[in-house]
Amino acid sequence: MRGIANRQKKNVVPRRDYLRAKTELLAKERLRQRASKLTGKLSAARPNRTEGQMQRLQIDPEHPKMRHIQRAVEVLRSGGVIIYPTDTIYGLGCDIFNRDAVKRVYQIKGKNYKSPLSFICPDLKEISRYAYVSNMAYRIMRKALPGPYTFVLPATSLVPKLLLSNRKTVGIRVPDHPICLELLKQFGGPIVSTSVTDENGELLNDPNEIERLYKHKVDLMLDAGVLGLTPSTVVDLTSEKPVILREGKGDPTLIY
Repeated sequence: MRGIANRQKKNVVPRRDYLRAKTELLAKERLRQRASKLTGKLSAARPNRTEGQMQRLQIDPEHPKMRHIQRAVEVLRSGGVIIYPTDTIYGLGCDIFNRDAVKRVYQIKGKNYKSPLSFICPDLKEISRYAYVSNMAYRIMRKALPGPYTFVLPATSLVPKLLLSNRKTVGIRVPDHPICLELLKQFGGPIVSTSVTDENGELLNDPNEIERLYKHKVDLMLDAGVLGLTPSTVVDLTSEKPVILREGKGDPTLIY
């Protein structure tokens, strides 16, 4: 991790990483265009689905069916917004590089752009592309991930501005959940992750209630049954010592 620590000190992203990310963005755009055509065909093949209404797919949380994962990937690549289960609560998400989709998530949540959204990654290696990871941060995350934690880290220039705080930091998760990890693997990029709540900001964990409130707001829900109501533990790793900003499901003893 010496190289990552040195990058943090220099506060720059290596040019090869930047060029690789730009190439991936172009490839994503081509995939979105293809997926958009495919999505239209799939929608036409589902006469029981009302235009503008959420598609609900029941999925086994331990052994998710690949066709359901692929359907969620198609929606993400076409600029859609989905609801998916995590190791804590249901998450509301989209492709972090699709500006319109990210804005839509803000609108659904009723959030100000100054309240940044977190996102999920498949592993610690991927996190290091979007955040500067110090040696201290690496040691902590290596113990805690995958798991029910959101880590606040200094963001690299690869992170879209809509997801940045005023301090140029970003919240990143690696959920310990088969559906999340497979979704990330098949999608091939980070996915926005913000809690699914009601109009009063209360967490929702019942798929039936989620469908009632979100059926005309999002495009698809991966229904893994009733989940818990405890969110992730949020930890700030931007200083010399970790600071727990919110206690949640994650064990705080792994942080200190």
